[in-house]
Amino acid sequence: MKKLLIVIMILGAAVSTAFAQGTKVASAYQYLRDEQPEKAKVEIDAAVKYDGTKDEARTWFYRGNTYLQLYLGAHRLDYLKKGMSSEDMKLILGDPLSVRRYKKLPKGEKYSYMYELVVYLSNDSVHHWDYPMEQTFKELDNGKLLDEAYNSYVKALELDPQYRKPELSPGTPQDGIKMIGRLYSSAASRALGEDNYAEALENFEKSIPIFKSANLEGLTTVYYSAGFSAQLLGDTAKAIEYYQASISPKLKKSNIYINLSNLYLKTDQTDKALETAQKGLEVIPGNLDLLITEANIYMHNGEAKKANELLSKAAEKDPQNYELQYAIGINYDKMAQDTAMSEEMKAASFKASIEAYKRALDIKPDYFNAAFNLGAMYYNSAANKLTEAGNLPMSETKKYDELKASAIEDFKLAIPVLENAHKIDPKDHNTMVMLRTAYLQTKNMEGYKKIKEELAQ
Repeated sequence: MKKLLIVIMILGAAVSTAFAQGTKVASAYQYLRDEQPEKAKVEIDAAVKYDGTKDEARTWFYRGNTYLQLYLGAHRLDYLKKGMSSEDMKLILGDPLSVRRYKKLPKGEKYSYMYELVVYLSNDSVHHWDYPMEQTFKELDNGKLLDEAYNSYVKALELDPQYRKPELSPGTPQDGIKMIGRLYSSAASRALGEDNYAEALENFEKSIPIFKSANLEGLTTVYYSAGFSAQLLGDTAKAIEYYQASISPKLKKSNIYINLSNLYLKTDQTDKALETAQKGLEVIPGNLDLLITEANIYMHNGEAKKANELLSKAAEKDPQNYELQYAIGINYDKMAQDTAMSEEMKAASFKASIEAYKRALDIKPDYFNAAFNLGAMYYNSAANKLTEAGNLPMSETKKYDELKASAIEDFKLAIPVLENAHKIDPKDHNTMVMLRTAYLQTKNMEGYKKIKEELAQ
């Protein structure tokens, strides 16, 4: 009799425990319905550890919803700002549960949202908000809430691929996973905006398999953003991988092809760099940035003539583009120094480079790079003539005098341009050094003394 009583007591305890754990799952469900995920967490964390409920799809689905709701609660205010219009606020928070007049503010309105969030507007812009649950949710956010939600949904699908609970939001594990994919992408974009490239890349990489498996729209953009994050992080291999994956006729974004071309060029894959730029021009015909990228590749390969043809074509399309004129100047500058060219061609290229830099400065007078390069061209021409004159035999006095006089004229041409460059960037050392020499050669002792003092500082 005593043995029977013990058995009955044990069975009773087992049934009681099973009932209690089943009640925890039911309680978690009810807390979710009541928008109290912080309370649901206590119940569901216990239920997933108990043998009687840990192998039920509903247990893991509720856990996924719980952790997802906790994440949403913790990040509810991430993008909300004072002064924001009601329309912009709705883009972030969604439609409110209710809207009422609020007499304490001019044209005041009171927008009520889930988790006891109340936003107060005045004259259709956000004035302030009350969010008493924010601290509770923040304390529960250990940085792994989305990961836990995702793993829970995956477990629920393993146990029952057809499981659904339409009265909850989300109503299926599949919908929960889709939402998490978008949230990973959103978190990555926020981290990228905050220059946290490692966190951005990590979250973009978490979102990619979800976007792929769920066939979510925007996968190519996620690939591009992952590539951009990897590039900023200095991970060239990953950047190339993700940029390659982002290439699509649907995504007409020139930076994909430009960045990928530059990375190929950086890793000495010149053929792939050129192929990528040309592919970009097929997708976005006539794009100026891609034309310049292609021209830069030709310049890198020493094919200045091909580069010049492309740059000239681009300049016809956008004559007010100072960077384009600067690129033309650089290209002609390289041609002027090409020893394989005839003296006549080199002289013509020198003149064309000067004119291109001048056009760039006409468009943007405070463009330092153009001012510096133009001044440097005059300066280098003068220096070369002095070197040539110094190497002449003593008998060639006339030619020596001609070269010396021509060099002085070049120094005089260089001075106002270099003075402009110095005005734009007073700290640039190379500009000051060239000015010092030019002043000395032209016997401008006042200018020489002044720039010498600046160099000594």
